[in-house]
Parts: sequence; C-alpha cells; structure tokens
Amino acid sequence: MPSCRILLVDDDEFCRILFGNHLRGLGHQVQTCADGRSALHLLESGAPGQRPDAVIVDQMMPGMSGLEFTARVRGRGDSTPIALVSANLRPDLHLLAEALGIGVVLPKPLDPDTLADDVARLVQAVS
Repeated sequence: MPSCRILLVDDDEFCRILFGNHLRGLGHQVQTCADGRSALHLLESGAPGQRPDAVIVDQMMPGMSGLEFTARVRGRGDSTPIALVSANLRPDLHLLAEALGIGVVLPKPLDPDTLADDVARLVQAVS
C-alpha cells in the first residue's frame, strides 16, 4: 500500500496520539485535528499538494459529529475518502454513512491489528 496523507479527526487526545503514531508507523503522513471545525478549516485552507488523501473521523464529537463533518465536506464537492469511527455502531449508522459517501465505518476503539487493512480499504480510490 502506498504512503498516504491522512487526516485523523478525534476529540480524544489519547486516540489521536495512539492511532496517529500507529498510522505513521505504517508509513503514512498523519495530521490530526481535535474537532470537525478545525478539520474543515484545514481542508479549506490546504494547498492542493498538501491536502489529505483520506480522512478518519470520529462520529461522536462535541460541536460537530462525524456525519455532520462529512455532510459539510461533501456539500463543498469534496470527494476525499472518509472513514467514520464510532463506539456506537447503531443499525442506521451504516445507512447514514453510505448516503454521505463514507467508504468505511469502523468500530471504536480502532484495532491496531486491522488498521493497516482498514486504511487500505479506505484509500483504494487514491492509489
């Protein structure tokens, strides 16, 4: 799998550090944001060559959920691959995610042993 630029959006600092470091260990460049608003600003202000190839976003964050973040990204015409992460994989979450063009829904906490495969599925469109 080629190295990718990944934006990791999670309000939990421990998750950002743990999974950011794990993704870096897999050879990816990782940028993190603690909330959806910061991540939207980063996407809007990023130079084309510095934009992320994929986004991993937590569903349950204060201020803006992962689904709300994705709706705003898609509303701007941005088709960056997005994975939604949630500790509460309720039945309708997959349907809502699919309707927004979210490619992968992952259980939280993320499993370090499957993270490489999960990212590979997410960025299939990139390579």
